[in-house]
Amino acid sequence: MSLRTVIERVPPAGFSFVMATGIVGTSFVAIGIRPVGVVALVLAAVGYVLLLVATVGRLIVAPGEVLRDARDPARAFGFFTIVAATGVTATLGASLGAAGMLPGALVVEALLWLLLVYGMLPWLVTHAAVRPLLPTVDGGWFLVVVATQSLSVLTSATAGDHHALSLVAFALWCLGIVVYLLLMAAVVVRLLSETRDRIDVAPTAWVLTGATAISTLAASRVLTADTVALPGTEGAVTVVSMVLWSFGTFLIPFLVGLGIRDLRTRPAARSFTVGWWSIVFPIGMYATATIALGRAVDVGELVVIGTIAVWCGGLAWMLVSGLAVVLAVRGDISRSP
Repeated sequence: MSLRTVIERVPPAGFSFVMATGIVGTSFVAIGIRPVGVVALVLAAVGYVLLLVATVGRLIVAPGEVLRDARDPARAFGFFTIVAATGVTATLGASLGAAGMLPGALVVEALLWLLLVYGMLPWLVTHAAVRPLLPTVDGGWFLVVVATQSLSVLTSATAGDHHALSLVAFALWCLGIVVYLLLMAAVVVRLLSETRDRIDVAPTAWVLTGATAISTLAASRVLTADTVALPGTEGAVTVVSMVLWSFGTFLIPFLVGLGIRDLRTRPAARSFTVGWWSIVFPIGMYATATIALGRAVDVGELVVIGTIAVWCGGLAWMLVSGLAVVLAVRGDISRSP
């Protein structure tokens, strides 16, 4: 396989590897195991650079492929992984003492978010390759929420005593919640109106929990910010963050059960796709967010739950990495998002 072919086949959601690696590293740093965080930062940074070069190369050598992806609801939302990967990697670096990278990372992530939200999303809606769009709504769409809340987290981390940035972080958190509710309503309508006897559940369904988790993390950062965005809102933010955390926790058993069912009954589910990293990221984010929320509201039980989840995330990362290598050697790799 030539280098050009490899570049042309880079999936829009390729940065999900960076997201998963970065947040698992962040979760270990949160419980004091910094060496794992350092290794994760190196892997995430190298992966980010390689994928960025490949993505730019794909724009140059195969612009038609990129435009087709931007019109395909099953793949277009994968582009939001580059936004979240930027924020997750920068946040991990800051937790290890490299806070100087935050302003530059914030500018990059903000520009990417603006480009995709105000550039790609309108293009997708007006030039979609599939009509109607409602039957295509799945977990991948929630990457919009993940990207938005990632930008909120990074803005909070960069804000310091700048009230304007704290207010922007708070506004982004609110926006992410609204988008989550709208998309969740679309998912419910799709499920209730489905006429098929069976619905296959892709690994990206885990992004539903990942989106609630990163929304909880963003709320925790708002609660612990040096400058309060809106005085008097702390109680409301705490309640909303607990609601989000509870719903995300509620979804986990369903996602595990549906995943096991798919692996047993659908052979295609056993082929490796970048979507598998969409399982690892929510677990790592759930761990990080639970610990952050527990510390923000001084609830030790949440910290304990989050600490257990940290090790689950680490195990998931190793399993997916190992299976990816094994299946790659066997040639059992799918190009699906």
